Amino acid sequence: MEMTEKNKIEVNVFGQNYTLRGEAPPEYLNRISLYADEKMREVSKEYSIVSSTKVAVLASIHLADEIFQLREEVFHLRDEVFQLRDELNKISNDLEKRSKNLIEIIDRGLEIEG
Repeated sequence: MEMTEKNKIEVNVFGQNYTLRGEAPPEYLNRISLYADEKMREVSKEYSIVSSTKVAVLASIHLADEIFQLREEVFHLRDEVFQLRDELNKISNDLEKRSKNLIEIIDRGLEIEG
């Protein structure tokens, strides 16, 4: 069985140091920890909370809300893509029929002339 190498990075989130390990690149791990820190600081400032546990819970709720909204947007966009694909197929089929009709008209015109 092949083992994937885990990346290890030291981060600071809301004043606490953590060691993150994961298969993602260290730059990505750093970005997500900075985002988590940013969200926790926003919550702490907005609600004037100093308890890191309460801040973490509220920040996780805010992040869950972002995830749910983004999922809804993805589903909506996916539906739009499917609808546009169907419209494109209809247009393509119509264009193919019109092209065949045009070729038949041209062929008939050539037969009359010839």
